[in-house]
Amino acid sequence: MGFNLGIGEFSYCVEYDERYVSVSCESHSAKGAPLDPTGTDGSRGNWNYPSYTQWRDFSRKVGLEALFYAQTTRGPDRFVGESGGWHDGLLSLHPGAQPLTADHLAAFRHARERWTPAPGDDGVCWVLRRLDWLCFWTEWALKNCKHPTFANS
Repeated sequence: MGFNLGIGEFSYCVEYDERYVSVSCESHSAKGAPLDPTGTDGSRGNWNYPSYTQWRDFSRKVGLEALFYAQTTRGPDRFVGESGGWHDGLLSLHPGAQPLTADHLAAFRHARERWTPAPGDDGVCWVLRRLDWLCFWTEWALKNCKHPTFANS
């Protein structure tokens, strides 16, 4: 079991017979995009499929745990962006979707710039690939989408 994580234009689907609405983002691929961080198919798309544990460990390792997991009900651990704005965690609704902002991109870039693997860390490749994926697709979404969104299911 794990996440389906996407970055792109907000979308939704209404199942009238089921009386159900789901939120997501549109699928895209782009020339120059980083490889799929899970390394499963060599794609360069805006969707990523880590396990729940892999994503939690990654977010802790690079200092982004509050950005992803902070919840409104736990006020003190909420993510505060460079602009001083408060944000709920991008994964605070699961399944769900949250708007992406320049604060998120700045946090991803900062994590990428300061990432230095521990001696003997064999996870360098996957950590850098995930950070590159977050930076690329968040920047792409902020430039190309009317409603830039981080979606998870």
